Amino acid sequence: MMVKWRCTRGRWSDSCASRSRRRIWCSLPPDSSTGSNRRPWTGSRKPQMRVLNGFDAQLDRRVRDIGLEIFERAAEACPRFGQRAWALEKLTAWVDTDPRLKAAAFEFVATLPSLRDDQDIARTLAGFLAEREVELPLPVKWALGIGMNGPAGAECGAGVGGTVPEGHRLETGATPDHRLEAGATPDHRLEAGATLLSSLIGQIARRGASAMAERFITGHDEASVTTTLERFRSQRMAFTLDVLGESTTSDAVAERYLNTYLELIEHLCPRAATWPGAPILDLTDHGPQPRVNVSIKLTGLDPHFDPGDPQRSIDEVSARITPLLLRARDLGAFVNVDMEAFRYRDLTLDLFEKLMVRPQFRDWEDVGIVVQAYLVDGERDLARLLDWGRKRGRRFAVRLVKGAYWDTEVAQACEAGVPPPVWTRKWQSDACYERMTRVMLAHSDLIRPCFASHNVRSLAHVLAVAERYGLTPRAYEVQMLHGMGDPLKEAMVRMGQCLRIYSPYGDMIRGMAYLIRRLIENTSNDSFLKQGFRHRASYGRLLADPAVVGPIWPNNGSTPTGAADGPDPLPAPAGVQ
Repeated sequence: MMVKWRCTRGRWSDSCASRSRRRIWCSLPPDSSTGSNRRPWTGSRKPQMRVLNGFDAQLDRRVRDIGLEIFERAAEACPRFGQRAWALEKLTAWVDTDPRLKAAAFEFVATLPSLRDDQDIARTLAGFLAEREVELPLPVKWALGIGMNGPAGAECGAGVGGTVPEGHRLETGATPDHRLEAGATPDHRLEAGATLLSSLIGQIARRGASAMAERFITGHDEASVTTTLERFRSQRMAFTLDVLGESTTSDAVAERYLNTYLELIEHLCPRAATWPGAPILDLTDHGPQPRVNVSIKLTGLDPHFDPGDPQRSIDEVSARITPLLLRARDLGAFVNVDMEAFRYRDLTLDLFEKLMVRPQFRDWEDVGIVVQAYLVDGERDLARLLDWGRKRGRRFAVRLVKGAYWDTEVAQACEAGVPPPVWTRKWQSDACYERMTRVMLAHSDLIRPCFASHNVRSLAHVLAVAERYGLTPRAYEVQMLHGMGDPLKEAMVRMGQCLRIYSPYGDMIRGMAYLIRRLIENTSNDSFLKQGFRHRASYGRLLADPAVVGPIWPNNGSTPTGAADGPDPLPAPAGVQ
């Protein structure tokens, strides 16, 4: 009998029974060929280390010490007044001051690529703000024509939202300059002023949105992306390129998606060979690693990528991605397979495992895959990959992320009346991330551990556990998103870490879904980036062990200020009681 999963008082609960959470500590099974725990290869690699389990007071103190150092270094690198990064930071903070303003801004950004001109942009922006009843300063409301019913508004056409009196509208093709001729009537002058104002507002809005997009998107063509990547390199940062365009709608679009990757590696690999060496980026404990690194989403390769028809999907995507993998191997590029929504998880793992044991790829180590810590089954996925890797006999990379589709997963589960596949409290995801971190670092002879996070506690835990295991910074890497947490990146570089930047590539239209996810993440209440790096009073709470403090936060729906590991109440999606 299925237990109905429902939302009560803004929190998730089982209506009939508490749901047990299995913790899967990854102890590898005996090798099938030898019947022992011996690895299927020989060499100088370090023996498998015991996984650190449970609370360790000494380790926790070290995590806090490293975390404080990260915070202090990040605070030193924060943008200063007058810098562009400072202005964008303030713009994001202002948008986040009012939930209605934030919702209107997200809706506006989503429609921006389809708008024709600056006046159309201004009208659309005014419409979203008026619909959400956003509180704005009076001059701004006048300029946008929101709520102006007097002579300055509807009667005179002032502002974007105002209307022009009948009989005074301009003919198609007329320009603002024509309206300011010496013989123009007062009504024409008012209309001309309104038109100029709307064009100015539209231009400002477009430039602001473009600046925000440029903050998260690395480039839109080979020249722009090359400039950005070479800047990363000069700052001692590696990269992985992600071509924007998930969930493709046709085979033609899928082919373009694939060809974009082929063109990028054809362009970048010869150029990367001329870049000055950077040992922390180019060398690992097991040898050199490629300078060109790309990440690909399988839903972008097949418009019918369907877990309901797994064999067809595997055959179709395998046929399409094989030329890219072969070319990447020939040119010396690294290829990661991204993990997407939960419904694609098993299909993605199946395809990766089957593809990488084919003869042409079985001995190739420059490949990787993602595991998600916000999944309740995340530890099982990691155990599965480690077991598969032992049998394959070659190293590969595993990128650990929290996960980017939490809101969607919860909403879909709530609508279907089933338990969500994700942890329903942030501290649970953070604790799972730390458990998986310990497992990955304990098996660094099997995999190249990669840790994607902007959470200072999570990063400090990575560094502390690696130190406990006696690993050098070349044994693993830290990954962060382009456009987010730049002071944190600077701190990691100064601390001698191998840092890789996840770098989206493409135009704004194809990148809209990605851009919206990043904006939501940047303004979420529990975001470390929103907390900032200058609030030293909150460092202690932010560096607390989530597995220890998470379960004991007050269960009243409130989270202490700055307590990123506190409870996160879940609102019921629209239409669900």
